[in-house]
Amino acid sequence: MSNNQDKTAIIIQPEEKGDPIFQEWPVHTECPHCGSSILTSLEYEAGTLTWIMCFFLMFIGLFLGCCFIPFCLDGCKDIAHICPNCKKEVGRYYRM
Repeated sequence: MSNNQDKTAIIIQPEEKGDPIFQEWPVHTECPHCGSSILTSLEYEAGTLTWIMCFFLMFIGLFLGCCFIPFCLDGCKDIAHICPNCKKEVGRYYRM
């Protein structure tokens, strides 16, 4: 008489703590400057995409102030992730 039983192995892998991926939303991470566990705050800053859009709008004829519209839109700006405790930059998301 043989005892044939199905055996299932469950493998649990520990979570790896890697660098967070900085994108368009706040990130839970540990601040490398003050060591606190934080949710980053976002600051929008003009970057490469902002300037390219400005020159593109100027090129198509919107040079009477309308070419500066990308500087008013957060969707065209780079994003700096800031620690709310020590106010230092933790990471950055570049649109281009």
